[in-house]
Amino acid sequence: GAVHGNLGYVGLAVTLYVLGEEGIRLAGVVIGFLIITQNVLGVLSLTFYSAGASRRGVSISLITNPIIIACFSGLLISYLGLPVPEPAARTLHILGGMALPTALLIIGANLSLPQIRGEIKAIVSLAAFKLLLLPLVGLTLGDILFRPSPLEEGVIISLLGAPTATVTSIMAGEMGGDVGLASAAVTFTILLSMLTYTFWFTWHVPP
Repeated sequence: GAVHGNLGYVGLAVTLYVLGEEGIRLAGVVIGFLIITQNVLGVLSLTFYSAGASRRGVSISLITNPIIIACFSGLLISYLGLPVPEPAARTLHILGGMALPTALLIIGANLSLPQIRGEIKAIVSLAAFKLLLLPLVGLTLGDILFRPSPLEEGVIISLLGAPTATVTSIMAGEMGGDVGLASAAVTFTILLSMLTYTFWFTWHVPP
């Protein structure tokens, strides 16, 4: 949850609202890489800390993870310029529309107020890392490596400062993680991101 950001529903929406079409075009260049990277890290962390973790188990989890497979498949189709058949495109569009409501139902069903109270320190620490430290690290590395423009800095903030992805809760359930903690992290970071995005873009005036 600390590295798995909600890039699609939140990150890109914030990018469009704050930075406009130019920001979206720039974000589109890097978002595929970010999605794959954060999903690989998420699978690695969940597999590594699960009971009976092994190198073989980690490798199998990476190879068979549907999100990673979907990301690579999409990038390959885009790179090769392959057309998507209309029936398949419509089916995927319908399934895509169902994804967020279904994930939110799962998150709501797994939320537990007593558990949130018991793990509030872990949730706050995760939120601070995800919403504040991660964008700061991204800006710092960017400044060291390639001196980003104001627009590029805005994209870094929008994407790296996105709240924890809703799919984190589902992945935690599928891979033996703490579903309650993941659900709480999703809810808490989404609410808190309204404040942190305001902070970041007040400090960083968009171009």
